[in-house]
Amino acid sequence: MKFPLSAKARRDKLIKRLNHAVLNFPRVPVGEPSKLLYEASQFHEDEEIKVLRETLLKKSIEYDDQLSQKILNALDSEGLSEIENFRKELGGKISFSTLWAKATMITLNRLSEYAEEEMKSWRKVFPDSVMKEIRKRMALTEILKAAMHFREKYKETIYEKGAHQLFVEGETDKRYIEKAAELLGKKELLDKFEIIDAGGSGGLKKLYQGQKQFAEVLRWKMVLLYDCDTERGTAKKGKIYVRTITRVASNPIQKGIENLFERALIERAKAIKPAFIDITLATSKTERGQQKNLPEIWEVNKVEKDNLCNWIVQNGTKEDFEKFDLVFNMLTEINNAS
Repeated sequence: MKFPLSAKARRDKLIKRLNHAVLNFPRVPVGEPSKLLYEASQFHEDEEIKVLRETLLKKSIEYDDQLSQKILNALDSEGLSEIENFRKELGGKISFSTLWAKATMITLNRLSEYAEEEMKSWRKVFPDSVMKEIRKRMALTEILKAAMHFREKYKETIYEKGAHQLFVEGETDKRYIEKAAELLGKKELLDKFEIIDAGGSGGLKKLYQGQKQFAEVLRWKMVLLYDCDTERGTAKKGKIYVRTITRVASNPIQKGIENLFERALIERAKAIKPAFIDITLATSKTERGQQKNLPEIWEVNKVEKDNLCNWIVQNGTKEDFEKFDLVFNMLTEINNAS
């Protein structure tokens, strides 16, 4: 077919653009395929352009189908149901652009609902005047960004969890309490608490300082449990409970949660492995002219603390863990408190 000079130049340019689009699809500017398909339709008698047009059209349809499937995969069952009803209303298949618009609307609605739920939690902390400013000045994207920040920063304060929290000084405290619950029939009570290693008495103190401002708005109770030798006493602020395990003066070890074990168990453990227990013999000293008698001191060796815990958890009996009722009685009282 012969073309006028101007038409030939336009045809050659169109073929060049079509070839580029086909070879580089989908990495072409947005809207370019649609524009080329329209221009190519004007050369309906040109076989070369017709082949290129059909190839580009096929690629566009396949790509739209792939994108449509990705959108559908990202929707939940409720969103898919909305899309299906929308498709029925239109009488069949919907185009990618229409699906994109509908899916975007569904997603925005979901995000708006999520933002509303988030702000219900914020009302526990921020006064009404601040909430009014948030609604007035913050766009949806800003609210969602803030929500992500708040959920990370305040995940243990203004957001609800399924159980009360029991923070202890160390991992061995946690393991002893869990074993005691198993032996003493207190597992149902302990299941109401999530036990967390606070990383020592210093960790418990930091937790209290960081969370006390939210003590009145917590959705669960937070127990900070100190070992007997810290002498922190008892305190309560809102739903934060500070408790110290009662010292058993008659037991040989006077530091740590191991104070709850009687001499018979500690002597059995020591017989198995003497390194478990460090002993300072009884002695006397003169202080300002007065003689003082110092009793024998038994302490858990710091290096062997975990090993001693392993042995007691494996070999301890119900009778060996009886003094842990001091802990469970305290937890019962806190769990039942209004």
